Amino acid sequence: LSTGSIVGQATGVAAALFHVWTNGLTKGALFLSAGNLRRAAGSASMDDVRGMAVITPRSAAIFVAGMFAVTALPPFGPFFSELQLVRAALATGSDDATVIGYAGFILLQLGHYDGEGFALLRRSAEENPNDVMMLTNFGIACLLAGDLDEAESLLQRAGRLNPREMDAHWQLTGIAHIRMAQGRYEETLQLATRSLGISATYDATYWMLIAANA
Repeated sequence: LSTGSIVGQATGVAAALFHVWTNGLTKGALFLSAGNLRRAAGSASMDDVRGMAVITPRSAAIFVAGMFAVTALPPFGPFFSELQLVRAALATGSDDATVIGYAGFILLQLGHYDGEGFALLRRSAEENPNDVMMLTNFGIACLLAGDLDEAESLLQRAGRLNPREMDAHWQLTGIAHIRMAQGRYEETLQLATRSLGISATYDATYWMLIAANA
């Protein structure tokens, strides 16, 4: 809904509501099917729920479909709702750098690390050189595209523009990811630990901690 309100107009709000509906349906299906698998197995242990596709094939099929859907892969609903958000953003705010940035970030989530999503994020960061979120989003895009130097430059700048460290876990975990790719595991641990102290709900931070300790 926040993205839709940023996009504005009826098309943006409609796209956001469509995404809320598809996201709710997908996560509801995941939780309910997982609960049914647990109930049928009589245990929440991974070892005990293996092979449940034979006993509860429908729940297993719904769970597998939900796992693909929640990552916004086609042909599932979240893919089309996120795509509709992008189209609404580009149709209603093609000259607004912030709107372009959010559209690019959605494309990034859909796997467009280079191409249109990357180009939109670059344009947004260039037109908003002091916007922490736009710099962070483009930094993450560069990281995923393999340009570690550009990614670090953008994330470091975003961190300097955010001295109170509000939402700094995005930048810290991003730089931790870069240190991991460089083989600097001690620094990865330090950065990920700082990030965890700011926000304990960012999944990528835990992956950095696990990988650095492996």
